[in-house]
Amino acid sequence: MMNWLDNVPEEDRDKVKALYAKAKTLEAKIGVLKQWHPKGYVNLKPISTLEEYFKYIRLTTTSSTWYRGESRDHGHLVPKLYRDIENDDIKKQLEKERIFYLEFQRRARALAPNFAPNDTWSWYFLIQHYGGPTRLLDWTQDAAIALFFALDTEQNSKKNPIVILLSPTVLADYAFKEIKIERSSKSSVLYPGDIPTERWIINLTGEHDQLVYEMPNSPIAIFPPYSEGRITAQRSCFTLFGKEKYGFIKDGKDIVCPCCGQKIIHKLVINGRKKNELKRELTRIGITSGKIYPGLDGLCKEIAYELSQK
Repeated sequence: MMNWLDNVPEEDRDKVKALYAKAKTLEAKIGVLKQWHPKGYVNLKPISTLEEYFKYIRLTTTSSTWYRGESRDHGHLVPKLYRDIENDDIKKQLEKERIFYLEFQRRARALAPNFAPNDTWSWYFLIQHYGGPTRLLDWTQDAAIALFFALDTEQNSKKNPIVILLSPTVLADYAFKEIKIERSSKSSVLYPGDIPTERWIINLTGEHDQLVYEMPNSPIAIFPPYSEGRITAQRSCFTLFGKEKYGFIKDGKDIVCPCCGQKIIHKLVINGRKKNELKRELTRIGITSGKIYPGLDGLCKEIAYELSQK
């Protein structure tokens, strides 16, 4: 299927078509797609088996890649707090996020007794994991877990799920350049409390009206504390957006690696008609609801799925 070429800029179309025609190996074809596919897809034929999935993972990722599974391609990545709003509403949404954070912390104290009241980061990650409105996007360091999430929602839909691949180490370059701070280490994924991560949660910790404009626009990649069972089980990691709705776009274009010029986000397309078969394959290697959602709710989902397969 070559119709993706129709969306390549006209001045590059003939060159890209020739490059793809010359690519004889799967790895070579992936290289062309990674650089030129308008939607960031690295496969034209949807993946139908677990073996095929891991083959693409081997050819398209590194040990530092993060993964995110989605039931279908929703286009631009936007955190829950910023969905269905205009950029003009950002300040209002940041105030809503602050109020939600304070109310959640007040009401959930008895349900999360191990969380210290002043541990802003742990509370913030906990809100995200239980579906609250934040500027966080969930990722995982485990490709199999990402595939599980892609298959586990909209199960009756035949639309093709996707697994998104992120090179998180590039984000710090954009963020530190924006706030004009010299990086003190070579680490490109930040940890809660690292300087200057507090700037990204200034609406939760500071005088909102006075300080919110100091929040950066760029997103950062951040490792959470493993302070809750789900975060640990899912090998969770996060991107935290600033005060820009479309954080992965700069000057109207997708963020690219400053070293090689390639996009930092790519997508694997999964065959929506093979969801059941793929989920059964994941179950055989131990990727189940009971593992992903430790606790009684995950156990119930796991048993219900097992019975549905008999």
